[in-house]
Amino acid sequence: MIVSGEHGIVKPDPRIFELAISRCRLDPAQTAFIDDVPANVEAGRACGLRAIQFTSPEKLREDLAALRLLWQRNSGTGRES
Repeated sequence: MIVSGEHGIVKPDPRIFELAISRCRLDPAQTAFIDDVPANVEAGRACGLRAIQFTSPEKLREDLAALRLLWQRNSGTGRES
């Protein structure tokens, strides 16, 4: 866990993303970052993260499914794909 107050840096400062990537040993290209603030999303994307802006639960489901991180139900079948 990265607590911004402990490090004196907050989003959208790229250093907070770089710290999280380094400390948590993340592969940015394989890491989803979700935030509702456009500037934070852009900063995460600039650091190589798969950044998603949260606008609604439905849109988030679509975005995660597009990244193949969430299964979506097939229309009318009741089965997941």
